[in-house]
Amino acid sequence: IGQEIYNKKKDNLPLLIGTTSCLAPLPFIMLVNSPQSAVTSALQRPTVFALFLALCGGCAATTGPNVRAIMMNVNDSEVRGTVFSAFTLFDDLGKGMGPSLIVAMTAIFGRRMAYTLAFCFWWMSGAILFMVRKSLPADAAKSGGSLLPMKHK
Repeated sequence: IGQEIYNKKKDNLPLLIGTTSCLAPLPFIMLVNSPQSAVTSALQRPTVFALFLALCGGCAATTGPNVRAIMMNVNDSEVRGTVFSAFTLFDDLGKGMGPSLIVAMTAIFGRRMAYTLAFCFWWMSGAILFMVRKSLPADAAKSGGSLLPMKHK
């Protein structure tokens, strides 16, 4: 779907991934803040409500592959490895620091508030993705021209 949107109108792809990044935290926030009886049945199994929220939260999976595709399309092949290295570094940094920050926030605010705040940070990511909408068509029109220094042949 992302590639089709990109091919039709490039600035609509950041709109899609920004929207999904902003909507994805809502089911998780509802799940974390719902009473135990709303998410777990008497048999200690997930309720239909909990399964529905988890399914809705799956819209977050749209962002990662589409951000990679955008980066692939706007960077020259000579610098693509550097760009993806930086992307992977920051992605892994978030995966490593995220749990540590949640532990610290849980100690300060409690479990529900810590997770609610963590999910709210996705809105900052969504805002950044919305801003990409302004520059993506121009960046793509440069035929992969990059801001990174390139070796002269």
